[in-house]
Amino acid sequence: MKKKRRYQPRIVGGKVMLQADFERLHKYMREIAYIDFISDEMRAVIEDEWPELVPKLPPIEIASSLLLVGFCFNLVLCTIRPR
Repeated sequence: MKKKRRYQPRIVGGKVMLQADFERLHKYMREIAYIDFISDEMRAVIEDEWPELVPKLPPIEIASSLLLVGFCFNLVLCTIRPR
């Protein structure tokens, strides 16, 4: 049986990312082909945790200029996390 990876809680976009949040984000990032917008904070999470998914991210200069802080994180939490 495959061992479940444990993630340390992390603050992203002013919110705490917990184990379930990391798992949802990882699943979401594996399923999509490409993401158009991402905050610098969320980019750092993906680069640190799943470097193999970095090619799905927009170029850094585009992501930085859009100022959409927490877009991906909020999208995943708002659409997937049960309230």
